[in-house]
Amino acid sequence: MSKGKVIHSFQERRRLETALQDLSRLQDDEARLLRAQELAQRGNALVPLILRHLDTDDPLLRGALGLVISYMPREIIAPPLREVASNSQRSDQERMTALMFLERFLDEPVEESLYAQLRNPHAVIEQSLREVIEHQETIPDIVVDYLTQLQEEPVDVALMVLDAITQVDQGDVFPLVAMLAQDIRPDVGAAAVRVLEGLTHPERTAVLTFLAENAFGDVQTLAERGVRKMRMRGMQVEYRGRARWRALVTAPDMHGSQALWLLRQNAEERQLLGFLANAEVGIQFAFFLDDVPSDLVPALDIGQMLPIVMGEDPNDPDSLAWFLEVPIGHVRRWVQEFVQQNYISEYQLPVLFRRHIFTFWAETARAGIAEPPTLPQPDATSLSQAMGLFQHPALVRWYVEPPRDAFAERRWLRSGLDEDAFAQALSAIDASTFPKSLWISIAEHLYQLAEWFLLAQEDVLARHAVTAADALGHLPYDENPFAQMLVARGLAHTFTQLQQARDHWDE
Repeated sequence: MSKGKVIHSFQERRRLETALQDLSRLQDDEARLLRAQELAQRGNALVPLILRHLDTDDPLLRGALGLVISYMPREIIAPPLREVASNSQRSDQERMTALMFLERFLDEPVEESLYAQLRNPHAVIEQSLREVIEHQETIPDIVVDYLTQLQEEPVDVALMVLDAITQVDQGDVFPLVAMLAQDIRPDVGAAAVRVLEGLTHPERTAVLTFLAENAFGDVQTLAERGVRKMRMRGMQVEYRGRARWRALVTAPDMHGSQALWLLRQNAEERQLLGFLANAEVGIQFAFFLDDVPSDLVPALDIGQMLPIVMGEDPNDPDSLAWFLEVPIGHVRRWVQEFVQQNYISEYQLPVLFRRHIFTFWAETARAGIAEPPTLPQPDATSLSQAMGLFQHPALVRWYVEPPRDAFAERRWLRSGLDEDAFAQALSAIDASTFPKSLWISIAEHLYQLAEWFLLAQEDVLARHAVTAADALGHLPYDENPFAQMLVARGLAHTFTQLQQARDHWDE
């Protein structure tokens, strides 16, 4: 290699090294993603740099490496990582990091035997744990990132972390243990509860109480026993100060999903725990804001609705989410139902939800668990009036799209997507187009919607929702105007998408 090429190669490595270090210090999420994508485009040139840093003890750099890897072509980065993971000549730290990158960032299957081959996995885990504890005050998100990685690992790894926690004699391990205690994997949750009982953190009773009232199986039993012990010793939950909680929730969509916002306010701060929950799955996503602008959620009365722009275009009805201010007792009931659904569906509770929910649960205990409102009886004679539901802005996305058919869509495009094409397309749809299970599922979510309307003091709309749900349960499609309207709205949505696509092609 000529001297010029050597110098150029060296300078290139230095530039990549500097870019990677800069990425590890970036705080803006959008900028991090863009920078990671740019680095990932370097492909093969980046592989030696990644492998050289597999033994880093800097959690920020490790996170930056993982982010870049997630955007790299799998065929370029996966084989060298797998080689490191299976190479007994490499250090445990390098092999463990390679395994983590393969599993979490590349979604590659990894044999558990590779973990067993590590010479001293406990030492690696203890070192990573100390890193988290050391940096958690200056990098608040580090515990959340660590737990996000950990829940992708086998159960044995999480148990080793809990064992290592008992060996660490410095730093605050409470946030980590509290979140591990809410891991829906029974062995992990139970082991974490046992560790939690041995801590002296003032909020441990709050976590144990939340689990005693919401978890399942051994985790719930152990938490109940822990709460009894705490109470016998006269220990109570300690709070950071008096806080007022508000709760807002969107109407359920056709799939049974709702957004819930829990707003905590006191003299010094306004915090927001938001999450998305689904009736069949449980809680799926969560976010937390610790400095909420005072005008984001203005004061409302119970039963009052607030439109909040969630998309880019405030004039687009699809970008508006209609939040209803509801009594805390009802939200506590929904939280309990959704969390228990997570245990049933085996869908992990989001890490940020686990980090903050027990504070809400403890500080709103006096509100209790509200009984669900009594739903009105269906009125078959008013089924045609149930179409009024579609006038409500919260139901803008309630529609059933017909199965996509490329041949039919080309035919519609050729006919100009006019009224005749729409009428012909709609007439071709019959009861055989959709499975019966779809209408049963929508009916269940209409009952959810009816409850939301009752809390909004919209009794007439609640009756319409129940009536429509009842009709979906027994009326065939050809005789059910509500089902037909859902489909007509869905077909209209399909036609709109096709029109937009055609306009884009014509530009």
